[in-house]
Amino acid sequence: MMRLVVVRHGHAGVASQDRDRELTPAGRAAVERLGQSLAASGWRPDLVLSSPAARALATAAALGAEVRVVRDLYLGGVHDALAAMGHVEPEAGTVAMVGHNPVWEHLVHALSGALVPMAPGTAVLLEFGGGAWQRAGIWSDGDRYEGPSLS
Repeated sequence: MMRLVVVRHGHAGVASQDRDRELTPAGRAAVERLGQSLAASGWRPDLVLSSPAARALATAAALGAEVRVVRDLYLGGVHDALAAMGHVEPEAGTVAMVGHNPVWEHLVHALSGALVPMAPGTAVLLEFGGGAWQRAGIWSDGDRYEGPSLS
């Protein structure tokens, strides 16, 4: 069974280049809580695929796993995210992908059928089993919100 954690980067400040935007102190604290919550619940990722944007990389680092930078997660679309997932080794149990909206909301919808608003620092947990993705839960600002499984 593969588990996917779709994570929108934490709240970021401003910079002259969008790619260089860093997490705000509140954004950093929120993603640290998110990483702790995922680990405590048994959803700590074995591997993190991250956009190369500074805010995404800082978010990825807070998840406590090996981080692989995937260039196409910065400006790419759902197809690029799915392609990145296709290159993950089958033995990777829980994989997190850190990136940006609106692509992440579209990705979650494509995989689960759920329309989930993803504020900065939100994570949606998906489990693949029985032939369909199922939403297992949503974290926002370090708090977990249970959601019904979708098949």
